[in-house]
This record gives sequence, C-alpha cells and structure tokens, in this order.
Amino acid sequence: MIAGIMEGIRETLLQEFGEGYSLYVDTAEENKQKPCFLISCTNLTMKPYRGKRYWHTCRFLIRYLTDGAEKQMEYAAVSERLFDCLHLLAVEGELLRGTEMTAQLTDEGLNFTVNYDYFRYLTDAEPKMDVFGGTITEVKG
Repeated sequence: MIAGIMEGIRETLLQEFGEGYSLYVDTAEENKQKPCFLISCTNLTMKPYRGKRYWHTCRFLIRYLTDGAEKQMEYAAVSERLFDCLHLLAVEGELLRGTEMTAQLTDEGLNFTVNYDYFRYLTDAEPKMDVFGGTITEVKG
C-alpha cells in the first residue's frame, strides 16, 4: 500500500504541476534538476484494533527545491497548491484523505508533510480446522 500511496502522490503532483517539474522518489538531493519534488515516506505506525483490523498511519515528506530568484514567494505559492491537491489521493481504486498537513518554508527548500491513514485487514492463510476424513455412521434409536 505504501508504494501505491507514493505512486498516487507522484501522479497527483504530475497532474497539478505538469512536466516542468522533476519528480524523484526516495532519492538524495544531490545533482537534481530543479525545480523538483523529492517524495519519501518518513514514518510508519500500526495500531491493532478489535478483530483482525490494523490502523496504519503513513507520514510522507514532499520536499520542493528551486533555483528561482524569489524562493520564499515560490515556496509559499507551491505550498498552497500542495494543500489543495494532496487533501484527497486516489490509491488502488480508493480515496485516501490527507491529514496533519504541514508546510515548513526554509532557506534550503519547502518541506511539506502529510499523513495518509487506512485500515488493513489481515486474513488467515491457514484453515482453522482440518477437513474430517473419517466415516459417518447413522445411529437409530
């Protein structure tokens, strides 16, 4: 599911910003063509719920880097667009809502974080009982 969320983020950024921006997934900052987005998963948590349900929280960091003259103004404009386009994300035929979105504007770049939360259901691979292999007899009386 995490790879699907990363792909959904990449596709959403491509639709919102177009081909003029480079997109990188899980890579370092060196030798990147700017302006660019760097997408990485920074934190994963799993909390058990009743039954076989588990609540997953995935925190993603989207860094935006540019060589523009007015970096702070560009970071502010990009952060607004990120808030708008990442609040709902299509992943594997379902919509995930982005929560706890934050944008931090620094001199090095824009750090945008967002959580995508979902339930995961575990299924047993083994049957709980073996199949009865004996004979059945009828008893009267």
